[in-house]
Amino acid sequence: MSDRTHDYDAQGDVFYVSLTAPQVALSLEVESDVLLRYVPPSFDVVGITFLNFLAHFPGSDPKTAPACVTAVVDDILRKYPKVPL
Repeated sequence: MSDRTHDYDAQGDVFYVSLTAPQVALSLEVESDVLLRYVPPSFDVVGITFLNFLAHFPGSDPKTAPACVTAVVDDILRKYPKVPL
């Protein structure tokens, strides 16, 4: 998806991937340290948050992380095309 944007919070070690324009959204943890973001009433995924990013992607530079995270994000979106509630 070419509309993807990302942001990294170094203090919290949290990596955010937005699939649409960044917006206020609810989150649901679907795997350890992986949260899907959505805006009710829709269950469409608008973003993915990775907690403890460097523990899951050791040695990654968060500035260039989209290269290493792209395949993971694609796999998550295949597994969870919508937020499973």
